[in-house]
Amino acid sequence: MENSLIRQINYKKNKFYCQIQHLLKTNKKIGMYGNGIYAGFLSDRLKKIGINIDYFVIDDTYYKYQNKNESVYPTSGLCDFKDSILIIGFETIVEKEEELKNKISKLYNTEPSIEIIDFEHCYIDWDFIDYKYILEHLNSLQSVYDCLKDDYSRKVMVEYLNACISGESAALCVLKTDHLHDYEYDLLFRNKPVGNILECGAFNGKTAVELSDYLRGIDCHNNIISLEPDDHNYAILAEKTKDLNNVKPLKYGVHEKDGKIFFDSNGGQGARIVYPAKENEDEYESIDTVSIDTLAEKYGNVGAILMDIEGSELAALKGGKKEILKNRPTLGVRIYHLKEDIFTIPIFIKEEFKTNNYDIYFRINANSRGILDMTLYAV
Repeated sequence: MENSLIRQINYKKNKFYCQIQHLLKTNKKIGMYGNGIYAGFLSDRLKKIGINIDYFVIDDTYYKYQNKNESVYPTSGLCDFKDSILIIGFETIVEKEEELKNKISKLYNTEPSIEIIDFEHCYIDWDFIDYKYILEHLNSLQSVYDCLKDDYSRKVMVEYLNACISGESAALCVLKTDHLHDYEYDLLFRNKPVGNILECGAFNGKTAVELSDYLRGIDCHNNIISLEPDDHNYAILAEKTKDLNNVKPLKYGVHEKDGKIFFDSNGGQGARIVYPAKENEDEYESIDTVSIDTLAEKYGNVGAILMDIEGSELAALKGGKKEILKNRPTLGVRIYHLKEDIFTIPIFIKEEFKTNNYDIYFRINANSRGILDMTLYAV
């Protein structure tokens, strides 16, 4: 059957699981290139599964500014670890990986014996969609595939699933957009939005600044309400947008209802709402949450919603049912944080907002890495 999703899905061993097994079995020293927030997340994640990092390496330029630590070395110090494994500990792309390999080769003046591993992203739990999961949810996935508006979206979905299974993202990377915007603004705003634009999960203000500039370019003067609950991120967001008259930062998490909820605040991109067991509640802070419907009541009609909130996207959409049905805002929603997001979110939009007659698109943006950052657009 030509439109059958399963006929286009390939079974392969997952590269990331193979790398983890390799690291668990090795007798070599294991290093990490990088010593920032990303490296910290990644090394913590690896430690939880029994993989310890023996040394960290940073560029010579930055080494002099680091607090000296016996486990941190400048790049030139790699000569002391000739037969080891080096994990890339910063968010990078394939070109950067090649650049690093070339840098190490020059240090040795020959092909080094250092093996380089790139996990591509550490904010997920390496609990990938696998072939079995696809079979278990095939009817739902096929339903989503059938409702997508264009062939490009269907191709993105197929290659996303194949990349999740294999951990190999080459075919998916070819489908990335040719710009570095956080969202597909030309798709979201192909008709000028009427009402406020909600940015749920504003992080450090990058999207707010970018979006403000884009709207000026298409002669739109909508207010952007940027919501970010993490203290560290919010401070940066507020500073970055203080001179932008059309951006209003708010320190809230967006969820189904107004109130308070537990939050894992790590001062980075992975900060997220959590649902801990009672005995673990003291490990997390509490944040204020607000619903989309409440925001609409307080600030006026919503013309577009951008959403990147680390797995709470479906709950937030449920908290906006009244406003979304009433004013039909365009939606840009991340659908990769939870395995089921790829089908639960589009099916929810199609069923709950049936009268809105949304066209559904899937896209992978150029600033994403590998198998991450797939976005649903409802326009």
